[in-house]
Amino acid sequence: MATILLVDDDHDILNFGKKVFAAAGYDIITAENVLEAVEILQVKDFDLIISDANMPTHSGFDLVETLKSEDRYKNIPIALLTARREREDIEHAIRLGVADYIVKPIDPSLLIKKVQGILKKNPPREPALFDLQEVNISVSGTLATEVEILSISEMGLVIETPNVFNEGQCIQIDSPLFQTIKIKAPIMKILSCEKQTSQKWHSRVVFIGATDATLQRIRAWINTETVKHRTRAA
Repeated sequence: MATILLVDDDHDILNFGKKVFAAAGYDIITAENVLEAVEILQVKDFDLIISDANMPTHSGFDLVETLKSEDRYKNIPIALLTARREREDIEHAIRLGVADYIVKPIDPSLLIKKVQGILKKNPPREPALFDLQEVNISVSGTLATEVEILSISEMGLVIETPNVFNEGQCIQIDSPLFQTIKIKAPIMKILSCEKQTSQKWHSRVVFIGATDATLQRIRAWINTETVKHRTRAA
């Protein structure tokens, strides 16, 4: 049974998707926004992602671009769901590498046919033949290491550290950057960690549980800095 992640800020679409995919025999999980989808992807594997293209704060295009840049997710087929039929949007989606571009309003039978076509080209992975034991624990700890912030976006940071982090690890960084933006340092989760040299690792981290107000401040600060750089370049 294929597992599908449906991402949309419209609750009616999510409820519709649950009924249609469940009736077709698929395992369906939903997310209301891109950040929630990224968090879910940390703990569960999917055979297909279907995302609304236009959502507040982060779009489906942002989600595709982020996942296609990560080795762990780049092979998961992604279909964009949208009411927009503009040629430039479709061409943009194709350039990003989407598996399909599904236009609203949604016809249930057509949707299932498109999903079947995508999964035929990208067959679901066979489940492992064994289970690993795990135990849930809660242990406090403190992380102290040098961190250099290389870039910031509305979704998170790219950082450089002298040590490796595990994917899915949660961290919090004490940096003057957040004081400059006038926000409290958000909790972050490691999306990926790649070795650069024997003493340097680059990690991509995503903000977890950041409020809309925090994201708005980050967006405003990024826009201001972008204008400053363009002015200096001119």
